Amino acid sequence: MNNKNTDSQRRTLLKGIAMVPAAAAMGLLSSQAFAAVEMLSTQDPTAAALKYTETSTTEGQQCSNCALYNNGDEVAGDCTIFPGKKVAAAGWCASWITK
Repeated sequence: MNNKNTDSQRRTLLKGIAMVPAAAAMGLLSSQAFAAVEMLSTQDPTAAALKYTETSTTEGQQCSNCALYNNGDEVAGDCTIFPGKKVAAAGWCASWITK
């Protein structure tokens, strides 16, 4: 009888230990998901190479009407050219493509 109790406690402990990495990974992912995404800087090397500007001077072309712009609002959105950064909706770069 004592062996059954010890085995049950051991199993419970091992299950708890096995859950720690999974819980840590889930916590890590959720903190990244809620982290604030920073705006793209015109000083970023890729942005500079593509002549990114936060305010377009090219008539009819701005980030918000580019095919590469996603999940945006009136201020900023995601761009497939600059992953992990937000670009200005009113911005422009040399990679602009008609939506």
